[in-house]
Amino acid sequence: MRAQTQALGIVTNSNDRIIDRAEKKADRLTLAAETLTEADLGKVSAARAQADTRQQLALQTIQQALTAYGNYAGGLLGNVQRTQRGVLA
Repeated sequence: MRAQTQALGIVTNSNDRIIDRAEKKADRLTLAAETLTEADLGKVSAARAQADTRQQLALQTIQQALTAYGNYAGGLLGNVQRTQRGVLA
């Protein structure tokens, strides 16, 4: 009976050590996953901010191009009208 009790104690201690190591590994893996997630979120956030800035610059460029084209077209139409008036006069 004593031998069985000792054997049971040895198995119990071994199981406790295995469980302790597994819990420590699980904690390290959880921390690593959280670190990676936070790093990825930081990169995504920075990329999103950069994309927003690029989008705003693109919109401003398009607005300026449309304004410049409108001014150019308006100037051409003004020249055509002045030429027509000159011809008709």
